[in-house]
Amino acid sequence: MFVVDAVGGVSQLAHRTAIERLTAAGAIPNTSLALVTELFRDWKSPLADKARNVIKWYMPEAQKLAAR
Repeated sequence: MFVVDAVGGVSQLAHRTAIERLTAAGAIPNTSLALVTELFRDWKSPLADKARNVIKWYMPEAQKLAAR
């Protein structure tokens, strides 16, 4: 598994190519938001607030990147 929003590139083409190469090699794409939310089976756990803080930070940042 790999996090698609962590795959870098100097262009959109480089980013897409990296994702295609990883997928062709058998890696399963995922997003950082999905990864964080899937790690918590019980959102009442003591660590859940830390995960919520990551999500609260991530969402506006991801929207900024998508707007580029």
